[in-house]
Amino acid sequence: MTVLVTGASGFLGPRVVRHLCIAGFPCIRCFIRPNSDIFALERLRDQYPGTRIEYVVGNLLCLQDAIRATRGVEAV
Repeated sequence: MTVLVTGASGFLGPRVVRHLCIAGFPCIRCFIRPNSDIFALERLRDQYPGTRIEYVVGNLLCLQDAIRATRGVEAV
């Protein structure tokens, strides 16, 4: 199951991603803006090697970015 987290690099995003990792979700797609600080997400990648954490860079106001981010996602 792939879960999409919007705002993944924001204030709450890394906490949501961490809880999804703890819950055992195998794939977490992080929707982030260009120039986002992904340091916290990279730490989670190191801490939970069994979880695939991937990034989609874009803007939710852009239809093409939103379609790209949600392709193959079962939950947002």
